[in-house]
Amino acid sequence: MLGHLLGSILGLIFAIFGVFALGAYLATSRAGRLGLVAMVITVLGSALFLPLQGVSTFSAPEEGQAVLAGLEEFEELPPPSRIPCLR
Repeated sequence: MLGHLLGSILGLIFAIFGVFALGAYLATSRAGRLGLVAMVITVLGSALFLPLQGVSTFSAPEEGQAVLAGLEEFEELPPPSRIPCLR
């Protein structure tokens, strides 16, 4: 779980900060307005992806424990653990 938190979530947060730095650099160039628009769109898209990574960080260990315990009623687990993109 710590590897997922540090690898995926922290990496995306650093990418967001990098996009801010690039946007600040582009704001002083000829493509200033376009750079700022691109920065806002990129940060919003990345920020929308962060909650999914948080859910998968905490639901994946529970799914693993259910499988190891031989839980046959896997379909009765809460919906976040059944989202296909989080498996």
